[in-house]
Amino acid sequence: NGDIYFQNNQAYQIAKWTLNGTSSVSVTNLSGNCYGLFIDIQNNLYCSIRNQTKVVKKSLDDNNSAEKIITGTNELKQPWGIFVDSNLNLYVADEQNHTIQLFSRGQSKGVTVAGHGKPNGLTLNRPSDVILDYDGFLYIADNENHRIVRVGHNDYQCIAGCNGSGGSTSDKLNKTFALRFDRSGNLYVADEFNNRVPKFSLTTNSCGKFR
Repeated sequence: NGDIYFQNNQAYQIAKWTLNGTSSVSVTNLSGNCYGLFIDIQNNLYCSIRNQTKVVKKSLDDNNSAEKIITGTNELKQPWGIFVDSNLNLYVADEQNHTIQLFSRGQSKGVTVAGHGKPNGLTLNRPSDVILDYDGFLYIADNENHRIVRVGHNDYQCIAGCNGSGGSTSDKLNKTFALRFDRSGNLYVADEFNNRVPKFSLTTNSCGKFR
């Protein structure tokens, strides 16, 4: 709907700024700081509470609903970015375990879908975000490798920052932090240490395999 959700870290309060609104309104409170926020198709809010090593879920349609832990607290190590697909499966950038974990709907035990050699020898270094495209491909902000990786069909490709080192030129990234698509399929990247947001057109950008 074009609404923006964000957290007031001092109060662990989630607020919403509606499209064309002039001020924000509080929608709920959680038990810790969110390093990733996501709203699913059933209007549930997900929050990765990094320092508590968990991801929680809360309904935005019921003000009295309790916060529910949906990942086992021993499954993750400092989770960061999260993504929930249309089947309500949860993907988590498990930063300190250097993996992307998939928690299928209703399951509290995750499965590694990227990193630690999966798929086809892929190694990640402190991934900080993960998103899916309409074709089911995973896109990963591989933070310490300064690159963006696409995973699908039991293989992977480097999309950007494929030289293996950080930099500030147009073909390099420095600490890839967060990823988002627009409606045309262009990919936007929070290039943290370069203080910029580059855009990549995936239909024209060359992709190379990188380990």
